[in-house]
Amino acid sequence: MFVLLAIAAAALPSAGGDICAVGRLALQELPAAPAAGNTERPVDVYVELDPSRSALGRACSTLRESLPPGYKVADDDARARMAVHAPRLSEPHWPRAASIYSIEVYLAPDTRSAIVHVEHSCTGLCGGGTESSYVHTRKGWKLKALPVARWVS
Repeated sequence: MFVLLAIAAAALPSAGGDICAVGRLALQELPAAPAAGNTERPVDVYVELDPSRSALGRACSTLRESLPPGYKVADDDARARMAVHAPRLSEPHWPRAASIYSIEVYLAPDTRSAIVHVEHSCTGLCGGGTESSYVHTRKGWKLKALPVARWVS
């Protein structure tokens, strides 16, 4: 059984460090951001770290400094653009598309393993979710197996 990271971080001081370490690794496993000059399908990529929306954001405020290249912290503008489910691409005022990744870490009670859920939502009713397993070794946290798709839209 796994414990939701926010509860683990509050109850066990050492668990908070483990949760943040696993969260930092999960950030580095995100897909590469689109190239800045991509004008064919411009999209901005974000990570949800708002403490009111993300348990990982509540537990690990310093993760903002660990975002992969090209990623930004999600804000209200990004959330509004991501929530457009029927974009009208022919309109000249159409805003850039937005993709937001949400990461949740579930730490095992013995703090030796963790499950990470990554949810991806984007403009136009697209998205997906994956699950990854991490294990704590003598050298720190390591990805145990490639992510497994949980859902796709």
